[in-house]
Amino acid sequence: SNGQEGFGLMACDRVAANGDKNTFWNMSYMASVTKVEYTIDGVKNSMKLGVGSQEKIGVTLDNITEALTLADMSLFSSVMLPLDTSCLSLGAGTYNIVGNYTAEPTGTVANITSFILTIEKNNTGYFVSYTDAEGNTTTQKYYDTEALNHLDDSVYVGFFAARNFDVTFTDISFEVTDPATDAPAEARPTELVDLTAIVASGAVANSEDYILHFYSNADGKVEVKGITGNQVESADVKAGEKAFIPLKLTSGANSFAVKMTPAEGFKLDEYTALTSYEPVTVEFTVDYTVNTASVVYVAPDASGTGTKESPASIYTAVNQAVPGQTIVMAPGVYALDSKLIIERGMDGTADAMITLMTEGFEGPSSERAVLDFGGKAAGMTLAANYWHLLGFDVTNSQDGQKGLQVSGSYNVVEQVNTYRNGNTGLQLSRYNGSDLRSEWPHDNLILNCTSYFNADKGYEDADGFAAKLTIGEGNVFDGCIAHHNADDGWDLYAKLETGNIGKVVIRNSVAYKNGYLLDDNGAEINAGNGNGFKMGGENLSGYHTLINSIAFANKTKGIDSNSCPDIQVECSTSYDNESYNVAFYTNTAVNTDYSADGVLSYRKYVFEAENVKLKGTQDEKKVYGSKNFFWDGTASVNADGVKAAEDWFVSLDSAAAINGGITRNADGTINMNGFLELTDKAPEGVGARF
Repeated sequence: SNGQEGFGLMACDRVAANGDKNTFWNMSYMASVTKVEYTIDGVKNSMKLGVGSQEKIGVTLDNITEALTLADMSLFSSVMLPLDTSCLSLGAGTYNIVGNYTAEPTGTVANITSFILTIEKNNTGYFVSYTDAEGNTTTQKYYDTEALNHLDDSVYVGFFAARNFDVTFTDISFEVTDPATDAPAEARPTELVDLTAIVASGAVANSEDYILHFYSNADGKVEVKGITGNQVESADVKAGEKAFIPLKLTSGANSFAVKMTPAEGFKLDEYTALTSYEPVTVEFTVDYTVNTASVVYVAPDASGTGTKESPASIYTAVNQAVPGQTIVMAPGVYALDSKLIIERGMDGTADAMITLMTEGFEGPSSERAVLDFGGKAAGMTLAANYWHLLGFDVTNSQDGQKGLQVSGSYNVVEQVNTYRNGNTGLQLSRYNGSDLRSEWPHDNLILNCTSYFNADKGYEDADGFAAKLTIGEGNVFDGCIAHHNADDGWDLYAKLETGNIGKVVIRNSVAYKNGYLLDDNGAEINAGNGNGFKMGGENLSGYHTLINSIAFANKTKGIDSNSCPDIQVECSTSYDNESYNVAFYTNTAVNTDYSADGVLSYRKYVFEAENVKLKGTQDEKKVYGSKNFFWDGTASVNADGVKAAEDWFVSLDSAAAINGGITRNADGTINMNGFLELTDKAPEGVGARF
């Protein structure tokens, strides 16, 4: 389970026609059994599957654009509140209380299979309730009787189920009451919430010039004072926005008292105020301890000073790195039981990057360091800028946790293999939920990396590579291979709540057999979605570009716009994918702007025609031309009627390619060894050429 599945009751103000998969906006109240996260008295529980009440409000007809986005996203709100907090007594952690699973989710502490859920509309508003097996009912109350009266004239009430749940609804009752005789409206109480004061910057630093990142849920003023010195800095704070406070560090531990004083009488909204307007002080320590050696040596289970004779631990080395330094890892397995974070602020520079590499690494045949998290923890996170990761492996992250997450910028990740992780092998996305758009990862190069056998237990979320949801401009994948991942090879998903993401370029890369895994005997396991290159989401523009790349034998689509209205594909080959080789489509965007130049779609065993749906102002010549060969159901043909033929290829032996036939050259680039390589019969500028 990754929380994308769920079931329950829903009251909403708009529904689609049966079978219509187009995106549409609605507002709703839901009693849901799904992923629920909550923090109470400082204790955070992440329920893989729990029970919650979700409110989606703020959509009006005049705020919906022609492209079915929201003109002002700030008006939209989607909030999940818990209806079951039975795991709170267990302390902070990840839990599951839902039974009848096929693969046990992380943190399963109960096996509940029957849920009593209720939604009530009354003179007060909407009440959403859950009644447990002992008859205890928990209700979330929403005090707006008109919340679902803005889009359609009706309120629709019914059941829902998403993704993998198999649900039976029984003992159903539907009652209608007369507002005139129903209980009068309850006065909405003022909700009191605690003042939050959160430091969001790293606890280690490699420069005396340190920027403290701070945010709060209230307007006010933050004051930062050195506990052992006289340094005092302050800044004004706006609720939900970051404040950046420059500080000077001295060598060693630097302890600060960070005092947040809320503005007197501040209210989060009309009905939400602070429990107290007294200042809150948090103590925060930054360790400014650096190893200035040009080369630092690391070894498994080491705890030395970082010399060749006394290697350091990997955790110490990355926390003490300085610009221009090379951290050299001895080959071998590093058995790690906690996540490895290269913290924000531990930056190199454009002229002096920090390198983390396997000792003696010269190419694919070299021995490698293997960062093995043993299924115990999240994997590795690169939150800093100007690092070069070279020639090592990341494996066995905990279920639901990524292998390697790149959240910094101006980094190079080269010849790093990510495999058998509990979620996506290598993903670009923001570091913290509070990050500004300008802090989203940008200008990173992922070079000659391979990602495979990555799978979450639910087979729903683990891609080979992902650059999705919260990324900036300038991110490039070059020479990468994704195969046998539970979900997709590449995922460039964007969603309406966070908006468009930066343009991603994928070039000289290969995706195959995604959607399938292999068991210990080498037999295929039918897993998740299985697209090769999935290049968008929720009809949002991206202009993501695929250049000189190959998709073959993926479980579903080879090259998939996934509703993005404007992907660009150049000189790429798609062969015998089990669904469409090429899919250019959008659901709600009025206009498309797809571009295809040198696309070669060919089939020998699977004969599904393409899914190309151009809309509105699309220039068809940008897609249909003499250098594009699309499969029409029987042949690969261009706009002039010329058909591609088998003799255009050196080899079409997929089985040989899948079973070790694709290798890497000494410099890390891909060698197809004849498979899908083009002969002189193929026109210039058509298809991928390695």
